[in-house]
Amino acid sequence: MKYLSQNSLKETINYFTEFDMKSPEQLGLFFFFKGLGFNTKIPYYYKKVGEMNSDEKEKYNQILFNLGALFDFNEKPGKRTCLFPFSISNPVDKSSYFNGGTPFKSLLSRIRDTVDNTLIDTSKYLRVSDDNTDKFKFARNYIDILCSEAFLNGKRISLTYFSAWYMRFRAFDVDEKAQDDDLRNACIEKTCEELNISSEEINNIFIDDRKTLSFVNTEIHGNDLRDMLSFKGELPEIFAGNIDFDLLGEHIVDREYINEVVQSVGDNISPDNLYELLQNAKQVILHGVPGTGKSFITKQIESKFEKVQTVQFHPSMSYEQFIGGHTIDLEGNLVTKAGVFLKACKEASGMKGDYLFIIDEINRGNISKIFGETILVLDREYEVDLVSPLRLDNGDIITDLKIPENLYIIGTMNSADRSIAFIDYAIRRRFAFVKFNPNYSVVQNNSEYMGNYDVKIYQIMKQINLRILEVLKNEDLLLGQSFFMPDWIKKQGKFIWTDVDLKDLFNYYIIPIIEEYTYGNINDLRKIVGVNISNRIQDTDKFIKELVQEFYPRSQG
Repeated sequence: MKYLSQNSLKETINYFTEFDMKSPEQLGLFFFFKGLGFNTKIPYYYKKVGEMNSDEKEKYNQILFNLGALFDFNEKPGKRTCLFPFSISNPVDKSSYFNGGTPFKSLLSRIRDTVDNTLIDTSKYLRVSDDNTDKFKFARNYIDILCSEAFLNGKRISLTYFSAWYMRFRAFDVDEKAQDDDLRNACIEKTCEELNISSEEINNIFIDDRKTLSFVNTEIHGNDLRDMLSFKGELPEIFAGNIDFDLLGEHIVDREYINEVVQSVGDNISPDNLYELLQNAKQVILHGVPGTGKSFITKQIESKFEKVQTVQFHPSMSYEQFIGGHTIDLEGNLVTKAGVFLKACKEASGMKGDYLFIIDEINRGNISKIFGETILVLDREYEVDLVSPLRLDNGDIITDLKIPENLYIIGTMNSADRSIAFIDYAIRRRFAFVKFNPNYSVVQNNSEYMGNYDVKIYQIMKQINLRILEVLKNEDLLLGQSFFMPDWIKKQGKFIWTDVDLKDLFNYYIIPIIEEYTYGNINDLRKIVGVNISNRIQDTDKFIKELVQEFYPRSQG
């Protein structure tokens, strides 16, 4: 197991000690409500404590524990034991605690009192439902309210340190080779997941800074945390024994979750969900801009099949090659021969396991012509007679075609070549279509810049794609993450960037593809990559300064 180090927790406490804002308790409660599932649309029924069942109490207390507990799982808390990170001060006094005069086990009642007496106000972020005074939702402009002088006053919260505080008592189930950056990213992703933090909130309330955190083999205890704080007046009440009320579920972040974060799919389908869809739909087409992981995710599910075969469509691909037909043998004789798909169907019909048939770049061929009359078999309940009998390699003669139940089809297509609007309707209605978008989070989680500026690779990628949309008005021309995760800079599992690497990326990969997309229109190229960068700057120092100025000017300060 790995745990957040005491050094990183000290850094976190120092950060929040200096983070000055108004209404820190109410901001802490905002994230409590976020964890419960409050939103701007559907009012949330906030039960009184006496109406809650044990599962509900556990959920409420778990969120409150993560946000403010000054004790660990093996301690028995009394009064002055809940401190939201925004309320940390030097020293911590009686006004810093959330309802310091109330034992932790009774704080859920105090939260409801705060809602009724303080937060139902036009200057605050909560609104009560018109039809039920026990139902609440966020104001439509709650983000503006939180960013105003009533709360953050224009400041933004470090997402790294907020997540470190939230996960301070958690265990991470990993091996000794786990990287600290991977665990930091798992911290952030788990925090955002449990508190339902949206991308809009990250962009406005937080700074997604990905600061360095360290992780060790020794867990943080409540007394370790309290030793890092200075107190004025009465100390937190911590008694011998264990927590004696409904509190806390799972405390371990498992290694499967951490691995998923490292290989984050962003807004795209996960391998497990793709496999499940394929089992139900039988045939799926993965489409999207180049480099978004279509081939990568297909590779991830191949191990679930006994046999995998891949063919690539191209403009000259024919029915005879795919299904079968007349051909000339080595002796010059005219013979009939089964094509690659017919062979796969017959092979799968004789297998006990599942067969995956992959058609790469399916949109590059004339699909209707390649399938011909056999397109009906994609409905699965049909069996079609072939135009003429076809001979398999073993000499068997085939006169009809039916796709066996254990044969599954994945087609991949790059929308930069042709969008699904150009795919024959007969094909479109017989396949499930899964769109792949550029995945900024996987670039963010797996990239490290080693130059002289605080450059974020994923932010440069995002800026370029925003400009492509603005200039070319075509989302099918966006750049996928593989452009920013090239094997030639991969080191020890990470993509380690130097200034020279960034120069080469732009000069030999990014600029050429944008030139292709803009059909040689130099003005459009300059609007996307910048006037000077479009000239392919060869001097590394000049290039990186121009890059920072063009795409990430804030990295200088």
